[in-house]
Amino acid sequence: QLALYKESYHGQILYGKIPDKKPALAPNCATCHGIHGATPPGVSEVPNVCGNCHSVTANAFREGPHYIALEETGVPRCIDCHGNHKIAFPSLAMFDGSDEGHCGMCHSQDDTQTYGKGQKVKKALAAALEAIDQGKKGVEEAESAGMNVDDFLTNLEKAHNDVVQATTLVHTLNFKKVEDLS
Repeated sequence: QLALYKESYHGQILYGKIPDKKPALAPNCATCHGIHGATPPGVSEVPNVCGNCHSVTANAFREGPHYIALEETGVPRCIDCHGNHKIAFPSLAMFDGSDEGHCGMCHSQDDTQTYGKGQKVKKALAAALEAIDQGKKGVEEAESAGMNVDDFLTNLEKAHNDVVQATTLVHTLNFKKVEDLS
């Protein structure tokens, strides 16, 4: 489990391999499992544990159809898409294919109602990320031409924050909410 954790996004932060992330804030074994045999409240339900730190995401999840499915069938839980100890950083690739943790693992790629909804969300996020990248290039060009780019940088930061918020709202599977922020 330790080897898997070291490869995970949380482990990469803890071991100082992710720039601009504070290792002291990364969850470690005791964060999720407790210490000295003390089990944190709600640890029997993984979403409760993840939700201790990722409360905004947990609340978004509770607004969507996956939460209804969880209540009825017991899946999907956080670890079904994001892993348990080897937690991968969420990427747009999760919307494609049938690999473990990808939408197609549970949903048929021919199902335009469910899998197709994920593809729409992915497309909106991808377009927003592309626009941000193009904006960064434009700002670099403007700055090298001697222009004041402070307002542009502020707009880029807002766009980045909106995409981060939209990524969290993916858990609602509400395309309109994701699209509005994207």
